[in-house]
Amino acid sequence: MQSKTVKNVLPKQDVELFYQLYKNRALSTAQIMHIRKLSKWYVYKKLGDLRKKGYIYTNHIKGNYIIGQTRQGNYHRISNKGIRLLKKNGYIVNRTADELRVTTHRLPYLLVGHDLCIRLQDLGWEYTDSRAIKMLKQLNKGDMLHGTLINPNGNKEYCIYILLQTIQPNTLKSIKREIMRNPFENILVIARGLESYQSVIKSFTDKHSVIKGGSVKVLPFQFAQSYLNISSDNYGNHKHFLTELGLELLSTPSNKNVFGTNIDFDYLVKHNGEEKYFMDMLDNDLMKLRTIGEYRKERYKRDGRKVLVLTSNADFHYNFHKEALKLIKHVEFMPISAKQVVTFATQLSNKKG
Repeated sequence: MQSKTVKNVLPKQDVELFYQLYKNRALSTAQIMHIRKLSKWYVYKKLGDLRKKGYIYTNHIKGNYIIGQTRQGNYHRISNKGIRLLKKNGYIVNRTADELRVTTHRLPYLLVGHDLCIRLQDLGWEYTDSRAIKMLKQLNKGDMLHGTLINPNGNKEYCIYILLQTIQPNTLKSIKREIMRNPFENILVIARGLESYQSVIKSFTDKHSVIKGGSVKVLPFQFAQSYLNISSDNYGNHKHFLTELGLELLSTPSNKNVFGTNIDFDYLVKHNGEEKYFMDMLDNDLMKLRTIGEYRKERYKRDGRKVLVLTSNADFHYNFHKEALKLIKHVEFMPISAKQVVTFATQLSNKKG
């Protein structure tokens, strides 16, 4: 990233902050505190100094970024002077401050997406922003994807969509067309708020369902922040999580030749003394629901193994999964507390941190 450097007027950490602002287009004060791992007092002082010197711009956040608050705080973006300093220090930057400007309407979506992706980057995920991925994949400039995430396993790249509390039906239709048009096999939709989540589920499972060759995961924002670190996208953490739940794993994702069926379940497990096929539906992967549906009564009679579905007691999990799979009598549910999932993920992150 950095080739020959020249003598900096500013500390190296400040120049790296400019690059983070350049890459992310805008960052809230809290996000900068997280990236720099500094106290609120020091960050306010530092940002004030950089603003006075003309390296950054600071503006008030408008919209509904912070739920239930009139004051939304500030966001910060790089100026052309800051971009010139990056160039002097060997960074490859080719956009102006005006080209990086975010509209008032798009800003809350961008910042919510950063709240998720900055956290996941700390946990081993690789994030690419929308502008870079559109250029790389030659996508439409007006497409609504937030960017892409490659999981810690290194075997899945997700196209990410960020939705706030409410979403218009026409917007959902546009997103569905975009998902089917673009070359991503795996989709991750993050909905902030129950109304938004329910709208996505209803739209994505109607007669014009979204069908991809990989995954289509729809998750509430707060739950996703915790769960993704212990999901199947991080095999080591996921295995540890399932073992803590009392499951005995009889197969791994890369060793499924023990299955008596060619249907792609997550694992073969031992549960209550019985061998069962296992699906972790905490990720709300709509393609997994289709997979379970393919294990019909005739196959079950030949194979003899039931399907154990891991879900949570939250409405966005259990009720949805029960309704979707109600016609399949050989499915058993293993509902756990959603708080238990969040607590386990938090404790694991704290241990590794």
